[in-house]
Amino acid sequence: MRRILIVNPNLYSSRATVMRGRHRPPLDLAYIAALLRNDFEVRLVDARVDNLDVCQMYAEVAAYSPEVLITTTTPVDRWECPQSYLESFFSWLGDVANLPTKPVIIVTGTHGTTQPDWLLRRCPSIDFLVRGEPERTCEALVRAIAAGGHPSVIAGVSYRQEEKILHNQAAPRILDLDALPLPAYDLLPMGKYRYTFGDIPQPFSIVLATRGCPYRCTFCCRVMMENAYVTRKPQQVYDELKYLRERFGVRGIFFQDWEFTINKFFVNALMDLLLAKPLGITWGCNARANDFQQPQLFEKMQRAGLVRVNIGFESGSPEVLEAVNKKITVDDLARAIEVTRRLKLHLGMYALLNAPGETAKTIRETMAFLKRQGISSMNFNLVVPYFGTAVHEQLREQLGPEAAEHLTWDTIEEYAGRTRTQLPPWLARLYQRHTKYRLSSGPIYWLRPAVWAEVGRKVVGRMHPHEGK
Repeated sequence: MRRILIVNPNLYSSRATVMRGRHRPPLDLAYIAALLRNDFEVRLVDARVDNLDVCQMYAEVAAYSPEVLITTTTPVDRWECPQSYLESFFSWLGDVANLPTKPVIIVTGTHGTTQPDWLLRRCPSIDFLVRGEPERTCEALVRAIAAGGHPSVIAGVSYRQEEKILHNQAAPRILDLDALPLPAYDLLPMGKYRYTFGDIPQPFSIVLATRGCPYRCTFCCRVMMENAYVTRKPQQVYDELKYLRERFGVRGIFFQDWEFTINKFFVNALMDLLLAKPLGITWGCNARANDFQQPQLFEKMQRAGLVRVNIGFESGSPEVLEAVNKKITVDDLARAIEVTRRLKLHLGMYALLNAPGETAKTIRETMAFLKRQGISSMNFNLVVPYFGTAVHEQLREQLGPEAAEHLTWDTIEEYAGRTRTQLPPWLARLYQRHTKYRLSSGPIYWLRPAVWAEVGRKVVGRMHPHEGK
């Protein structure tokens, strides 16, 4: 066995979805390519950034005629907030299965990690599912297949055996990230990637400096990097940034880490390297609001090229923050806003609507908080009860065992914003906007043309799902 094709698929659906794909390098697949390329002929196709449809993705497979096809339902930037609907994915793999010489199909991602039985039944074309962090498991599985071995010895794999679906024991987390090779950036169309907003320039890439998160927010789908927060060596991260700058001319970086600033020693050491030997890179990251209790850290990051920080704002209500186990306070949120304004950093704040515990009162508290902070625009998302989250378990309890049995990735977004809330989603959204406009424009806000102009923009925005942070 020699030829391996790795594809980041273009996922699209006729149904509106909360999340959509982004034009960011699929680093998980690029790591897999790097682990296999020395012993196999490997090609990596990013159908998402090239906007290939099902027929074009099929043509890529048919033209290359691989013996193994590795693909994913969720590239690394969507591990914790995946696209739910996979119609294009199923259609594509169904076509691939009808090739004269069908490749062995290996699929990674959040869907198979949380619901392997559902995915294998929903898509009979799949031969093997890789659950959890995919890189080392995919490498071991491919090498076993090439050597004529049996997948039963590979941890983290699910597969069929006649009429049964079997699940091997879970694979351990990758605790030595520095032992991984650099992602195979050279196999990707690096000139095509971009960040969601223009403050981080092109040429652009994401980088993973840490993996996991030690916190337990009830709504966050953590199954791909469960139970450990792992950091790389600062020098290795710096060397990767230097490589991207020198090889591809990259000027913009977003650290795709779930929470970049948790390990302060690591961040300080990396900033020392960037300040000692600047690379001319503008960058952004995700952080927690309580990390701003050390504003000097963000001052140092800003001197080292930081222009954007994204935080999970979630809510301006202490009740909701406690209900979702966020472990931050409204004072932390206010401090994050103050520090980023003082440092002239772009602050991305992402809010939940109808999280568990949401009421008309908590919506008013959130909108009043934003009004006090002088924030007029905010992206509110209904909470999707993703599989593998505490919110999902709360929903199952709320529905009862019979109804809960029908929950799948095909139906889960129908329950967005419906877990332990006072108002139905449509009314919560209406009330949130009513409260906002009443606070900003007074009780007769509906007579103001500016309000209706903003309503129109919101309606258009809802027609186009967001890329997010």
